[in-house]
Amino acid sequence: MGYYDLTYDQGQFEYFGGARAGCWINMLAVGGIVLVPDDSRACRCAYQNQATLALIRHGVRPPHITAIAESGDYRYDVQSRSHTFSGRLRIVMSHPQQDVQIRYTLDDSYPTHRSPLYTSPIAIERTTPVRASAFKGGRKLAVRDAIIFTKVDKPETSGQKRRR
Repeated sequence: MGYYDLTYDQGQFEYFGGARAGCWINMLAVGGIVLVPDDSRACRCAYQNQATLALIRHGVRPPHITAIAESGDYRYDVQSRSHTFSGRLRIVMSHPQQDVQIRYTLDDSYPTHRSPLYTSPIAIERTTPVRASAFKGGRKLAVRDAIIFTKVDKPETSGQKRRR
């Protein structure tokens, strides 16, 4: 089961055990809450679901990740959502809440409370997947899906926005 945030262009998958989307009739967005009424009375699958879910956004957004070309060029393709660069790239992370810690990984693993603490921009010179999570009091609040910054000889120009 998962969700997709259209505002921040990202999604997340959560495992809820024996729940499957086919057991619900539909999802209703009501006043900031997503209601998922149960309709398993006629279901013949092995799942013993019989539950109604209410998904409420807890208000903490994942960290924001941006890139700045230190040398060479950086491009983001809107259609394919690909990030390409030549030369050297500086990764900058931020969060709207001042009281959270940003922890990150550069190996496509999910950040934990033991991952490096973001304190200043990170320089990359090779293809690198970047993930970041917001933490408060040692507890993970939100995770940013991986952004893969792909090193190329020269970024292509068709359908792309140039960023510096």
